Amino acid sequence: HEDWPGPPTGPMDFGPTVSGGICVLLLVAVVRPRTGPRATLAAAVAAPLVVTALSVLVWPLPRGMFGHPIAASEMAALLALMALTALRCNVPQIVVVSFLGFVAAYSDVLRDPFTLNPSNALLMVVVALAPGLYLRWHGNERRAREERARQTERLAIARDLHDIVAHEVTGIVVQAQALRHVAERDPEALREALPQIEQAGTRALESMRGLVSGLREQGPAPLSPVAVEDGLRGLAAPAAPGRPGVAVEVSGAVDALPPDVGTALLRVAQ
Repeated sequence: HEDWPGPPTGPMDFGPTVSGGICVLLLVAVVRPRTGPRATLAAAVAAPLVVTALSVLVWPLPRGMFGHPIAASEMAALLALMALTALRCNVPQIVVVSFLGFVAAYSDVLRDPFTLNPSNALLMVVVALAPGLYLRWHGNERRAREERARQTERLAIARDLHDIVAHEVTGIVVQAQALRHVAERDPEALREALPQIEQAGTRALESMRGLVSGLREQGPAPLSPVAVEDGLRGLAAPAAPGRPGVAVEVSGAVDALPPDVGTALLRVAQ
């Protein structure tokens, strides 16, 4: 054919392979789950710029019947990078990457006029963003469920602590009222009752501190603030007036349990 430029004669004929390789390397560099939004944004911006630059560079060169070659790796890497951007980055960054991806996809017309039109390039961008946006929505829903579960747990703990505080305060009030009637007749009863009132007040204050800290905690609630075995053994207490004794027997490596299981075990025992 008279328009065929002949076999490859210069490095620009291998440009799509180089461009696709660069895009794939950028994708591999940020595909790890722990990669942050900044690195993802940098790769997602660099890849479409490389593709667009190649299309502009080869556009003035002689082309054959089918135009200049287009590497599938270029578009595949762009699709994956836009999906990662939708998953990890904020809205303005997603808009910038989407625009650059649209330009890169539509720039293929500079190599082959029969490849894409604007609607197809726009559809490619939408398809690329959809997986990342879905995974982002799914992750937000999961975090919302976890936060609701934490709030429910905090409220349950707060209710339990409220009952404990109410019990201790009620005991203090009852003992104080009784002392008003017997203090003058039996001073010894006063000396015996004051330490019990002091202990009950101390327990009420400790429970109140736990109640307030549990309600004010905004971040993730700690799963295991103390060792599970130490916490279980700390529940042991001798019998006291109005309160039965508590004996604790621990068997097995409870400290080796997962934090959530160990904490649940400790709370049930409490």
